[in-house]
Amino acid sequence: MAGQLGGMVEEVNAVRGRDAGTVVGEEEGGAVSKIVKILDTHLTSLQWLDARAEELAARVTEVRVKGERASVEAEMVHLRSVAGGRCYLCFVEFVGCTAFG
Repeated sequence: MAGQLGGMVEEVNAVRGRDAGTVVGEEEGGAVSKIVKILDTHLTSLQWLDARAEELAARVTEVRVKGERASVEAEMVHLRSVAGGRCYLCFVEFVGCTAFG
């Protein structure tokens, strides 16, 4: 998505005057200039959203990894809790233990 946004930025910048914010050959406040300004604002918003989406995806991945680690650790605790043939988490004979499938 960032590549597409970059291409759009180049196209918009080619059409409008960089410093004045107006379209080359058009008077200040013309219809095309207004549209270009609106599109530029939208582009800025899309770039911000794209950055936040990437941050969120990284956080989701981090939470998933932590969840997987916690599951493995819980299983290890469960296996260590077995003593005398009984599971202390589900209080049944270890052979019939259902705590971890």
